[in-house]
Amino acid sequence: MKRSIERNITQKQIINMIKTIKPFKYYHEGAWKLGYYDAKTGVLIGRRGDTITTVIDNVKLNYINNLKEAKPWE
Repeated sequence: MKRSIERNITQKQIINMIKTIKPFKYYHEGAWKLGYYDAKTGVLIGRRGDTITTVIDNVKLNYINNLKEAKPWE
């Protein structure tokens, strides 16, 4: 939660995003994760299982599209 505090994103906001935004699946750092992106605020939440792995603000849609396209090395 340190990252979210640094970026002024509250735990309540994170929980609300997870409950209300349809997630997308993406591959990052050797694992499949679920992403929740709010285009209005530019906030991206990444989750693997029950663990929040990513909290980023000021994210552009292009970055989200790149995440969606990423695949594991074969």
